[in-house]
Amino acid sequence: MSAAPEYRFHRPLGCWVLVAPGRAAVMSGHDTLAGLPELKGPCPFCPENIALSSNEIRRAPSEGAWSVRIVENKYPIVHGDDPSPGFAPSIPGAGKHELLIETPVHDGDLATYSDAHRTTVLGALRDRHAELASIPSIEWVAIFRNKGLKSGSSQPHPHMQLVGSSVGFADPATRWQRALAHHAERGENMLDSLVADELGDPSRIVYENGDWLVVAPFAPMRTFETWVVPKRARGCFSAMDDSLVASLSMALGVATRAMLGGSGRTDYNVVFRLPPTKARRHPAAYFLVELIPRGTSLAGFELASGSGVVAISPERSADQMRSAASASRV
Repeated sequence: MSAAPEYRFHRPLGCWVLVAPGRAAVMSGHDTLAGLPELKGPCPFCPENIALSSNEIRRAPSEGAWSVRIVENKYPIVHGDDPSPGFAPSIPGAGKHELLIETPVHDGDLATYSDAHRTTVLGALRDRHAELASIPSIEWVAIFRNKGLKSGSSQPHPHMQLVGSSVGFADPATRWQRALAHHAERGENMLDSLVADELGDPSRIVYENGDWLVVAPFAPMRTFETWVVPKRARGCFSAMDDSLVASLSMALGVATRAMLGGSGRTDYNVVFRLPPTKARRHPAAYFLVELIPRGTSLAGFELASGSGVVAISPERSADQMRSAASASRV
């Protein structure tokens, strides 16, 4: 008989998740419909087709052949200024939606970039995040990456997205309220408490360097979910100095390779969990980077409960990811 199911408490969200090893046989299998989407024409993100992409905001380096470009999204989910502050049943969908094109190489990936190039990507992302967060009408910035059809990707060329929204949303609002409550009750940052717990039980640690931990979190929402967390809480991603960006680059590279190798998946999402823009200097503020391999879709229980079910315990996931990380260094 498989291990017994277990409820685990997800502290940032304040909800229970279910570790159900008995579901492993049902939730595993051939990863159908995975892989990169097919283009119907020339790739607008490749250097030779630069005229097809939308307005450029900045590039790195600023002169000569580019390594990273930030452009406006041609099909934005929000756009324009915010003319209607306050609450109403319907207000304009104002905000900024931008793309960070990670590399001129069409088939590049976070897992295969050099540490130096990944550092350039993250540095450009940090700087643009800081600029968006400084706009008074922007309440929250979403930073995410979709790789593969199962992640929701519609473009195979590697890129990240930034969405600056003029309203808040339920998930980040819940995380922020719980961070505030934790700080008020205990006088410490929630992320520092979580890191202390993970360091106290290294069975879930996949990798660490001087500044960062890569962990399979104690209460994951998805199987093989992986977090890259600072060992000491940082108010926001945009506040990091260059040395922290460089060490994050190393940790993120290991995390991506370990997650893909351990899970056997090809499609994945990267989500930056960020505080509200106006709270990013608050002592309760923190951020982390979440990686989620995409295989099976959400099913009825997840939709009905609003929570997650994982078929492999995070301790076992971490063990498989450590093996994959070691193999990738050979």
